[in-house]
Amino acid sequence: MSYVRVDATTKMKAVKHFWQTGNLKRSADKFDISRKALYAWVRLAEEHLETIFEASTPGKRTATLADQNQKLQAQLAEVLHAYHKLSQPPALSVELASCPRCRSTTLLRNGRVKTKRHGWRQRLWCRKCDVSLYVDLKKTL
Repeated sequence: MSYVRVDATTKMKAVKHFWQTGNLKRSADKFDISRKALYAWVRLAEEHLETIFEASTPGKRTATLADQNQKLQAQLAEVLHAYHKLSQPPALSVELASCPRCRSTTLLRNGRVKTKRHGWRQRLWCRKCDVSLYVDLKKTL
């Protein structure tokens, strides 16, 4: 006697039909399989269902290694961006770094002056054209 190969979907349908009806003979006759085979499939399904349900406990899922790696790479990129941003010297604006008359960048601080209108102002002096410039002081801690 030769064995007839039964695909997995038919086995699953037969087992489900048995669980719904509770009648092994009708389920076996409906799918044209032997009762012995259906007994084996039901026993196998029940064994594996128990292990599947044991493995799927409720609660917070652990992140996969790829997810953890991606999250850490993003954090590293943020930290490196902040580090590079802080390590760059502050860029002076073009108006403050150059003389308006000769466009020279050799400006020296030449004291602070208190004015009635603008408050404290920094006086800068251009070496090349001997011009004084006044800039508002920034309040820092």
